[in-house]
Amino acid sequence: MGLSNLAQSTQVCLNQQLASDLSTRYQLVDAIRSLDCDQLEH
Repeated sequence: MGLSNLAQSTQVCLNQQLASDLSTRYQLVDAIRSLDCDQLEH
C-alpha cells in the first residue's frame, strides 16, 4: 500500500462524488424543464 495507491483511491472517490454531483444537477435541470413545459401547456 504505497502513496500511489492512496492517491488512486482518493481520485476514484473524488470522481464518484463528481459524477453523483453532475447527475444530481442534470436531474434538477430535467425537473425544471418539465415544470416549464407543464406551465406552457396550461
